[in-house]
Parts: sequence; C-alpha cells; structure tokens
Amino acid sequence: MKKRFLIIIGILCFLCITIVGCKNKELNTQEQNKKIDTNAASNLVDRYMRGLIMKDYDGVKKLYTEDMIKEQGNYKKSDIIVRGYRIEDVSEMEKSSIFKVKAISTREKNAYTSLDEYRISVIKEKDGYKIGEVNITPQKEVFSDGDEVRIRDKSNVETNLVIDIEKLPKSAFPKEDKLSMYKQEVPSKIFNDTSISFDGTKVLVSTKAEDAYAASILIDETLAVQGNSKNGDKGAEGGEKQSDNDKIKGVKEKPIGKEIINLDIIKDATVDYMVFSQDEKFILIQYAKANGTKCIRIYESDSGKVIPVKFEDSFPIDKVDIQFSYFDKENANFQVLPKGNLEGQYKDLIGNWKLNLKDFKIDRI
Repeated sequence: MKKRFLIIIGILCFLCITIVGCKNKELNTQEQNKKIDTNAASNLVDRYMRGLIMKDYDGVKKLYTEDMIKEQGNYKKSDIIVRGYRIEDVSEMEKSSIFKVKAISTREKNAYTSLDEYRISVIKEKDGYKIGEVNITPQKEVFSDGDEVRIRDKSNVETNLVIDIEKLPKSAFPKEDKLSMYKQEVPSKIFNDTSISFDGTKVLVSTKAEDAYAASILIDETLAVQGNSKNGDKGAEGGEKQSDNDKIKGVKEKPIGKEIINLDIIKDATVDYMVFSQDEKFILIQYAKANGTKCIRIYESDSGKVIPVKFEDSFPIDKVDIQFSYFDKENANFQVLPKGNLEGQYKDLIGNWKLNLKDFKIDRI
C-alpha cells in the first residue's frame, strides 16, 4: 500500500514538473518571439533609406505601421532628395530597436544640402517588422547664393562662410589629363551643387560654367565657433552684415574652410549632385554632359584621385546613361538606362549594376 502511494506521488510530481516545464517553455517561446532580430530590423532600415533615395515613396509607405500611415497628411512631393545615408548606432529597447541614421539630402538643380539625424523605431508585428516612428533632427545645412557657400549648424540663426568664389583655386588639372600636362582655368562664375560628409567636417562644392569644377573643403570647427561669437546682425540672404567700419576698411568675413582638395574639371558638363560613401573614403559625382548624357565618377576623398574605373569607357555612353542609385557598405550601386531603343549587345547592358569599392570590379546585380 505504501509502495503504491509513493508511486502515485511520484507520478503526480512528474506531471507537475512536466506541466511547469511546458509552461516555462511556452513563456520563453513567447518572449523570444517578442524580441527584435537586430539584423532583420537593420535590413528594414536599409530598405527604408534606399526607398527614399530611389524616390520609391509607395514602397516606403509599405514599411510603416498602419498607425503611421493613418497619421500621414497630404503633402506635395519635395525636390529635396535623400542622396546617401549611414547607420550610426542601434539601441535595443524592450519592444523595439531604435536606429540612429545620418542622412544627406540635396535639392535638385540648386546649391542646397542638409545633414539630418534620423531616429527610426522598428517594432515587430504579426506580419513582420515595421517602422513605428521616425524623428528627424537637423544637424547642418549648406547652401549658396551664387558667389559664396555658407553653412548653418543645427538650429542656429547665424551662419558661417565656408568659401567664396574668389578663394577657389585659379587653375587645376582635369583627371582626364593622365599626364598632367595641360592645366586648365577653374570655371568660377557661380557655385552650383553642394554636399557634406556624414561627420559634418567636409563640404563639397561645384561651380557651373561651360565646364564643371568640383572640390572638397575641410572645415575648421574652431573658426566656426569663433565666427558665431563675433558675427553681427543677419543679412537678407542669411549671411551676417558687416559693420560700417569693416566696409570702410575693406574687411571681409573669414571663411571656416581651411583646406581644399581639387576633385576634377569635367569638360562640357554640369554637376547634378555629389555624395560621400558610407565610410567617407570615396566621393561620387553624378553629372550631365552638354549633350544630355548622364554619367558618374568616383574619387578618393583624402587625395582627390579618381578611382581606376572610368565609366565612360566601361559602358557605351553614346547608347546608355549611367545613373547612380546608392552606396551600401561595400558597393556603389548604379543603373544603366537606355537612351533610345537598343538592340543586341547594348540591350543586355540595361539594368542594375554594382561597383565593389575594394577591388573595383563591376558586376550585374
């Protein structure tokens, strides 16, 4: 009798342990399902930022939660386009992942650039990962009124002069002049497109005339601080008014640009936009020739040297256009687009391609 009682007690204990174990396993599974997969969330942020770059706004909307979509009002499309981005940091919260992303945007056909910080919240729903919230904080603005380029730090009212047209080099070698034999006059009628690095320490400028000139300028942050403490009233165009005494003495505002690197003089062309790679080791220029042909060039940001790939030679640009898409961590992605009806071997070139930034090999995507 005692033996039977012990057996019954043992069975009951086993059942209790099994039930508790199953409950704990179920709870652990539920908790595990709630956890955010950082890689999956990061891939969603990549898709979101690339969708903005490619102006695929319908595709971007599909990445938001239903609540986010409902909150969206009716706004006209902007001519300020995201050109590049870099994920800076990610924070793991209880029910979400918060990504800090730096993004560079430029205005089409206008010398305006903004550097913004996106804080993107990714949550997990039944149908997958979605973007639950996006907060954007301005970091810097770069703009030009024609003969000077200025920069604004965050929400400051005052701006600083980066460079004026008179401070540009008077001559430079085009990168197509491989032997550096024929130095050319720098076209310096008016500033055209601008851009900025993700860390905000380098500003890209270009000029517009018969030819296009582009350069990278390193900013002296200490001069920016000093300038903000000394500058006076604001001018109508966002610059600071000089005092009457300064005008009489011929005193000019000191630019905060301290070093300039020539990138290129591109013959019979206009710069559409410029952007840094995610690691800031390379600078890409999207340009248009006078005959309408679109192409790209890529330079080393530290030296200004053009990489050993000439897209004008790699593709028949009399038949196709080269349109930049976006930088990822390892590649420069671009599209080959037809100029008209193509046949045969040229037709096979149309599509998406990538340039590896380590070995500079071009492959179809």
